[in-house]
Amino acid sequence: MVVDFEARPVRALAARLMGSGQAMPRARVRLRISGRELQAETGLHGELYLEGVPPGRHAGQSEDGGLRCRFELTVPVQSEVLFDAGDLWCGPS
Repeated sequence: MVVDFEARPVRALAARLMGSGQAMPRARVRLRISGRELQAETGLHGELYLEGVPPGRHAGQSEDGGLRCRFELTVPVQSEVLFDAGDLWCGPS
């Protein structure tokens, strides 16, 4: 018997959201890509994990305690399953 799990490859990215010189914990993040919106919340140290972000430049925004900021994310064409985008600096919107 053969079981087909219908698995598909996953591309993901990890980053740390930064603002005003420090990590942004528990900030709400939105990234709009080709008409769809990805949403996430950062971890206690500003960690961010997103799946399904295609290669290219993407504009994002974040809200933290009523303060809004914008950031830009560049995802290269790559073969790794997990891309480490490093620190994303979020500036005033």
